[in-house]
Order: sequence, then structure tokens, then C-alpha cells
Amino acid sequence: VCFTALCGQLALKFAFSNIIEVKLIESDKKLRMHPVMILLSVGVFGYLWGPTGMLLSVPLMALMKIALFSELVPSSYRDPILVILEGDRNAPRKHGLKDPRVESKQARARRSAAPPGG
Repeated sequence: VCFTALCGQLALKFAFSNIIEVKLIESDKKLRMHPVMILLSVGVFGYLWGPTGMLLSVPLMALMKIALFSELVPSSYRDPILVILEGDRNAPRKHGLKDPRVESKQARARRSAAPPGG
């Protein structure tokens, strides 16, 4: 009985962490990650922390990705990491993230084009 309960718990944990959680993260636009990155994170965290790391790997990667959307993270760091995590070169543009350098150039151009005094 104890062995059956243990096997059932392990099967449920495996199914939730490796199948259901992965599908939920893939379907959400903000949390979308490439499946290879998810498997890589499961392997790395599993190597570091064992089975606990394997269970925590996907939520930790999702947390890291959400933290990338902070205004404190410069786009020069954020954009390449988003491209790697999602496996899509257009990832920063898909999330509506703009490069502050481009915005400041556009703002300077608007100011210089505006008529004086008005």
C-alpha cells in the first residue's frame, strides 16, 4: 500500500511539473518559454538541488522571466535573455518592450522639430 501511494505521488508530481506546467507556461504570452530551455533548467536545477530542484526549476525560470520585465533591467541585458528563453528573435517586440535609447532619440527629434515658443 505504501509503495503504491509513493508511486502515485511521484507519477503525479512528474506529470504536473513536466507536462501540465510546461503547457501552461507555453500557452501564456508573458511566460512563454522554449521547451528546450525548460528541459535545460530542469536538468541544471536537478543537478544542483536534486529532485527538489527539478520541481522548482520551471517556477524559478518563470520568476526570472517576469523579473526581466522590470524597468530596472536595461534592455541591453533584457532583450538577449528574452530571445534565448523564448527562442524567438522578436520576443522583445512581441512583449511591447521598447529600447530607451530609441525612445530618447525620437523624443529629441520631436523637440527639435517643434516650433519655438509653442
